[in-house]
Amino acid sequence: MGILLWVVALVGVALAWLLRSPSDPGRILVLLALVSGLLLGGLLRGAARVAIATRGENERRVRDLEAAAARTEEASRLQARLLSAAGHDLRQPLHAMRLTANALRSAPTEAERDRLAAMLDAATASLGAQLDLLIDFARTLAGDVECHPRRFRAASLLDAIETELGSAARARGLELRVVRSDAWLESDPELVKAILRQLALNAIRHSETGRILVGCKRAGDQVRIGVWDTGPGIAEEDQRAIFRAFERRGGAAKGSAARGGAAAGGVGGLGLGLAIVERLAARLGHRVVLRSSVGRGACFALEVPRAQAPDPNEVAGSRVRSLAGLRVAIVDDDLEVLRASEALLRAHGAEPRGLHDPDHALDVLAQEWIPDVLLVDLRLPGERDGVAWVDALRRRCGVPIPAILVTGDSEADALAVARAGRFVVLGKPVSGAQLRQALERFVAS
Repeated sequence: MGILLWVVALVGVALAWLLRSPSDPGRILVLLALVSGLLLGGLLRGAARVAIATRGENERRVRDLEAAAARTEEASRLQARLLSAAGHDLRQPLHAMRLTANALRSAPTEAERDRLAAMLDAATASLGAQLDLLIDFARTLAGDVECHPRRFRAASLLDAIETELGSAARARGLELRVVRSDAWLESDPELVKAILRQLALNAIRHSETGRILVGCKRAGDQVRIGVWDTGPGIAEEDQRAIFRAFERRGGAAKGSAARGGAAAGGVGGLGLGLAIVERLAARLGHRVVLRSSVGRGACFALEVPRAQAPDPNEVAGSRVRSLAGLRVAIVDDDLEVLRASEALLRAHGAEPRGLHDPDHALDVLAQEWIPDVLLVDLRLPGERDGVAWVDALRRRCGVPIPAILVTGDSEADALAVARAGRFVVLGKPVSGAQLRQALERFVAS
């Protein structure tokens, strides 16, 4: 501002001086020189400002590039460590499954066969849990986690946890107690379920005796979904560290040493469970609360926004129904999966029909046997994937047959279509309880 006033004053003095003798060429030249100098000074000052701004922008871009490079390097380091750590933990349940399968062939009594079958089921569940854990962690590293919030019942979430993890708790001599709730939540149900599942598995792993309690408590406009365990507790100085990937800090209690893990039966060795919980919660904008002390167990709770309960007519048909008489067409090029799916659905009273060849299946289902529900693998042989195959069948039948898409992919264009409401999506490995729950929604009232 001061410089501007000096310039104005100087120009005024020069004009007054020129007007005293306007015909004097010398005075005119002096004035032109003065104006030229002022213009040149202004240009130089403007150029200096641009140069300073450009330098600042370049420095900011360099900092951004350095930060991005650091994030990429950290992600690469974590991925390399993940692959190294996963090798042993994935082999453990496979080893157990092979030994159990061999023992099952020569089991002398039916009781022994039942016991071994339960062990085989537990090992399979452990392997599935580890694969889910690895996929979830890889997705959080890549930032490939989409949120699809909607209103849903807390009871459906709690029922799924009890169904999926009850056997894992019993296998360790624990009681999994789920307290029912009539609360409605507003969030992505699949991501909330993934978080709660990790917390419950973590509790099962670190409790030697007693029970695991899962329930809800209202807190203002939030619902706090908590998982309480009777484990050894977590030292206060370790409570922040256990949320870091691969972190296995020692502590006063056994639970402090390996709490970062997730599932019973080996997943805990990776130290990823709570890291995934925190990343998914951050993606949802939810808060995870930990309360624990050494020798007194732990409580992990996820705070989820509370939703207004819908009109009772909206949920009138939500009760569990029998699958008796439900015609289910299963399309999969894997014969073992096909036969196992048929056996499972038949045991639940459904009428399954397995079809191995997708092209032949189109003719059969369009002309001879129109099903109530389709159960289709995403990765079919030939030109069509599962999405395109279902669309083709719907066009030929002229009926929008409900479809369940089964996939082992963590990301695919087809999944985006499916999540938009055209399909129900189940990720491999699929448990019997998950499949039944998905089919129940298609049973007529």
